[in-house]
Amino acid sequence: MITAFFAVLFVGVIVGYLLSNRTASDDTEELEALDRELRSLQASSRQYQDQAELLASQLKAAEAELVASKGVTDNLVSANQEFDQEHQRLNRQLHELQTKLHHSSAHHAKQSREIQELRVLLEQNAAAQKQAKQLKLQLDGVTRELEARSCNADDAIGKLVAQCESLDREKQSKSDLVAKLEADLSEIEKHVEELQSDYDQTSAQLGEQQSRNESLVIANRQIPRLSDARDQAVSKIGQLEKVVKTLDQQLKEANNACDQMQKQLRTRAEEKQTLNFEIDQRGQRITELEALATQLHPLQQKHAAVTADLTSANNELNKLRGEFDTQAERVASVGKQLEQANASLQAERAEKDQLQKTIQGLREELKSSSLVAQDRDRVKAELVESLQKLTELEEQKAAVAEQLARNESLLQTAHKQLNAFDSERQQLQANITERGKIAQELRDRIAELTQEASDRNRIAADLTDTQAKLQAEQTQSSQLQQSLQHRDDEYAQVRKQLESTLASLNQAQQKNAAVAASLASVQADKDKLNQQIGELKPSNAQLRQSVADLQTKLAQAEAESQQQLAQNADQLKVQVERNQALAGTLQQKQQEISGLSAQLDDLADVRTALDDLQKTRVELEAATRELGTERLENRKANDALQRLQAQNENLNEELESLRQLKQQLIETTADLHKQTQTCAELRRSLDARQQKNDALTSELEILGQSKIDLDKAQEEIRTQRATIDRLTDSVAQHQTHNQSLTEQLKQIKPLQKDLAKTQAQLATVQADLMEERDDNETLEEVVAKQKQEHRELVAELKVLQQLQQKLEDVSSKLADELSQNDKLRKASTALLAENETLHERCEDLDLIQSRLEAMQAEFSVKSDQLEQAELQRDRAIDASHALRDQHNVLQRDVDKRSQTIAELQREQTRAQKELAKAAQEQAKTNDQLERQVELTNRMKADAELREQLELQMQDLRAQLHEAKGHLKRISDEYDASLDANAKAQEQVRELENRLHASTAQIREMRREIGQMSDVANKPDVVPFKKEDAA
Repeated sequence: MITAFFAVLFVGVIVGYLLSNRTASDDTEELEALDRELRSLQASSRQYQDQAELLASQLKAAEAELVASKGVTDNLVSANQEFDQEHQRLNRQLHELQTKLHHSSAHHAKQSREIQELRVLLEQNAAAQKQAKQLKLQLDGVTRELEARSCNADDAIGKLVAQCESLDREKQSKSDLVAKLEADLSEIEKHVEELQSDYDQTSAQLGEQQSRNESLVIANRQIPRLSDARDQAVSKIGQLEKVVKTLDQQLKEANNACDQMQKQLRTRAEEKQTLNFEIDQRGQRITELEALATQLHPLQQKHAAVTADLTSANNELNKLRGEFDTQAERVASVGKQLEQANASLQAERAEKDQLQKTIQGLREELKSSSLVAQDRDRVKAELVESLQKLTELEEQKAAVAEQLARNESLLQTAHKQLNAFDSERQQLQANITERGKIAQELRDRIAELTQEASDRNRIAADLTDTQAKLQAEQTQSSQLQQSLQHRDDEYAQVRKQLESTLASLNQAQQKNAAVAASLASVQADKDKLNQQIGELKPSNAQLRQSVADLQTKLAQAEAESQQQLAQNADQLKVQVERNQALAGTLQQKQQEISGLSAQLDDLADVRTALDDLQKTRVELEAATRELGTERLENRKANDALQRLQAQNENLNEELESLRQLKQQLIETTADLHKQTQTCAELRRSLDARQQKNDALTSELEILGQSKIDLDKAQEEIRTQRATIDRLTDSVAQHQTHNQSLTEQLKQIKPLQKDLAKTQAQLATVQADLMEERDDNETLEEVVAKQKQEHRELVAELKVLQQLQQKLEDVSSKLADELSQNDKLRKASTALLAENETLHERCEDLDLIQSRLEAMQAEFSVKSDQLEQAELQRDRAIDASHALRDQHNVLQRDVDKRSQTIAELQREQTRAQKELAKAAQEQAKTNDQLERQVELTNRMKADAELREQLELQMQDLRAQLHEAKGHLKRISDEYDASLDANAKAQEQVRELENRLHASTAQIREMRREIGQMSDVANKPDVVPFKKEDAA
């Protein structure tokens, strides 16, 4: 618009000056002034163009910044997602560790119970043996009763001591479990701290990359950290609650076990007998497994021998394949030689046909015409040359015959080698069948062994399940192999199709060569050749398309086969992992059947060997297929050789006819002297046709080059398509950017409309001024003033446009800053809410700390009670020792004081009462000990909770400190942004004031222009020319 306006102005000025100035000097001055104005206008247009380029560069920079910010945000999102995934993975690991801990604790408790029960049984056996010995040694009834009572007392004391020891062991085991739990928790906390440090490092790196948006990134980084800390604290509290619950459950189980111990003592004797019986059975199973292992050794040796034979057979097959490849190369070279021989024979035939035609023409011309004797010498020379050509042709024919004989000998040797290869292949197949029989025997033997093992032991159910799983996996693997074979068959079919298409291409090429040879022999015109080439081009194009389609199919088949192989490999890996997991479970559950697992491994090895044998069979079948195809090719070559032999016989017949013709030529030498002119004409025609043939061959070469150029063009088209795809993507991106630019343009359009209105008004004013110009000097001065005013207006318009751009930039910056301020406000509100929640947590932690202090006081009291109970237990033990001493004294006095038995019995009764009282006291002490152990465990758990909560308090305090610092930073940034907003608003106000002043100036200028137009409407001088009036 601006350039059009200036162009119109320039044209008007030129017209006005041409009308107003009539002298040459005035014209030159005006032209110079116009040139100056033109230069100024060009400079202004260049400035506008530079401004437009600057705006475009700024837009590109803004686009790059937007793309970079998008990439940074995407990286942040991906990093947050990875952190969430890592957090979930850690939670899963914690859950798995807790489950494992629970299972291990339960398993350990079961083992400890079984050990204690076995010890009790052993102690009962020892007590029974002691009782038997003591009963044998009893002499008198009174001594028997005393000894029995003393034995009962000793047993009771031993039981009490054993119970105390068992309680101590349980206490130690539980303390060990608590220590293990503490160690696991410390490791988990260390791992969490390491992860926190890694996350802090990554967040720091991201913060360095995002220096422009630090406030938003820090807010986004602090929020997930605080949420993660909250989640970790909650998870830790939940874990501690679970640990406390598990410890309570373990203590309850220990109490129940102590109650059930007395009930289980009666059933242990029967279980002991069953255990002895099972131990005998397991010994028998072990002997049977050892026998099976001895039987497996020769099978392993056989397997090793079979693998060695297979490797040797594979090596032989590789050697034979190499020999076969060399033979195929020889056959290909022979085929090439045969093709060359065919080409030479065809050329000879063409020459023979030409000679026959010339001979017939000469005969006809001899019959019809008579020539001068001077040309006889020339004819004789030409006949000699033709005879020499015939001799050369005969020599070439003899060389071709020798070459054919050599080719036949080479083919015979190749047939012999193929027959030898077939015999070797048959031998290998026989070896493979024998090995298959051996493998079948091995399978039968393995089946018998598995049946014997399943009949012998009761664990056969699990083994049969595993075998069923293995068979299912084998069926899956066999199905996969079948699918692979099916894919291989499809691949072979596609190959055959390719080979057929290639053969058809070769045939087409041979046809092209035959067509070229026939063209050379027949020497037809270019039109016929062009028609034939036009007919062959679509067939070649179709063949090329078919080849390309088949190549794409091949690539698709290969890709599908590779994908299928990858899927099969993944499935096999998964199945192998499942087998490993099953083997691990079997080893954990059944450690006693290691021999059977070894047998299963051997069976797996044998099965893998069988799979290898199957693979070798498949490879041999493929090799047989390839041999069949090669035989077909050899048969085709034999057929071609037979055809060549037939052609050779035809050539021999033609040579005999040529010899006869030679004799006829010798007879007709006298008549041939007359044919010089005809021979010259024939030579000319031959030269012309030779030139045509050369031109056709050059055209064929050009067509070949055009074919190469077409292939190159196709490749370039593919690359261009790729670039077009990339450009479409970039176009889509530019479209999105253009949409944003259109939105910006929509905002600029009202301002442009105002500018257009002002420019239209100025254009109307200038048009009026240029129409009303005259030759008066006053009007010229007015025009000069108007020009100056116009320049001032243009400068003001430039200033206005710059101010508008600045306004738009400032408004966009204000919008961005307002959005950032809103985001910062939201982040600050969220942080304040989290700060309040953290304060509430701190208060809760203070309450927990007060509770922990009270629990520590209770713990000190309970520890004192524990010490007192231990003192009481020591006293009871001392009392039991004293009672034992008294009992020994009584036994010594039995022989000496037989008369005082009644008194001793009374003392015995007293001692029994004391023992009963001591037993009651011991039971009470045991109950107190158990309660105190429970209290100590609870206190330990509470202490651990306190330590963990203190650590959490420290973390939360550090996080509070960081949050406070972050809030200070955000508040400072918010204050700075407010100051910047205030400054920007002041700038906006100043710009608005300037705009108002400029609008007032424009209005005044418009008024002055209107007044000037009113004055200009009144002409001061009447025009004296019609042209001036016009």
